[in-house]
Amino acid sequence: MKHPIRSVVQYLLRGILWGCTFFVFFCLAAYFWLGKEFLASIAEAFPAHAAGSMLVGIGYGSTAIIYRWERPSLAVKATIHFCVGTAVFFLTAVCLGWIPFKALRWEHILLEVLVSCITFGIVWFGFYLLGCKEAKEINDRLRDLEKRWTDARG
Repeated sequence: MKHPIRSVVQYLLRGILWGCTFFVFFCLAAYFWLGKEFLASIAEAFPAHAAGSMLVGIGYGSTAIIYRWERPSLAVKATIHFCVGTAVFFLTAVCLGWIPFKALRWEHILLEVLVSCITFGIVWFGFYLLGCKEAKEINDRLRDLEKRWTDARG
């Protein structure tokens, strides 16, 4: 990494951005599906919920910096990314009451982990496809530049 501090700050800020964005979309969806009453409980502790969403965003977003490293393998990187992000989510969710700790049973925990895996997998795969698309565009552009350079040399 050329500027490690700058990269870390960028990943932290992107994580906060994603956490806030997800929080807003979640609140909108809850409003339309569950009504005003659900939002009233969020509004009572809005600063805590907003900060928790930012913290979860940082947990998932900042650990994405691991993909800039040469090693380990992509599978190990994704596993580390998932485990750190999910651990931050579960700790935050239990502390803020998103997941009621007293009512936790192994079935609930299993369901939460399954939902986390599916959600992470969908988002991760979306970013993976985006990265592949960008890499193809860059490679196409490089081939085009190489062809023009070769043609110009004669």
